[in-house]
Amino acid sequence: MPTPEVLVEETDDYRLWLSTSDVNPDAPGGWRNLRTEWKPGRQPVEQVLRDRAAAALAANVTDQADNATYLAIASPSAAQVAAQVRALTRQSTTQARELTAVIRLLLGLLDSTDGT
Repeated sequence: MPTPEVLVEETDDYRLWLSTSDVNPDAPGGWRNLRTEWKPGRQPVEQVLRDRAAAALAANVTDQADNATYLAIASPSAAQVAAQVRALTRQSTTQARELTAVIRLLLGLLDSTDGT
């Protein structure tokens, strides 16, 4: 049987629930075992991941334009080739982190931003 809970506080971001079977007058504030229920899109980690995913989309447009410009060069110089290799390395590293953020969002793994 689930433990009864009482809604203690509600904001635009979350609801704070108190387990009524765990009231402890000796504890700071008189209770313990509070449970936070984040509202959709409001969990701090979720918002960080959403922001990173949005930034990834914007950066991808710029990266594609830069790559198209490089590919249009008939005979790139050694300096242009080196710059393009650096750009592609940066892009692939960034995209791997951003993909991890999207995967975490899709799977609901909102406990951390590790790998993003």
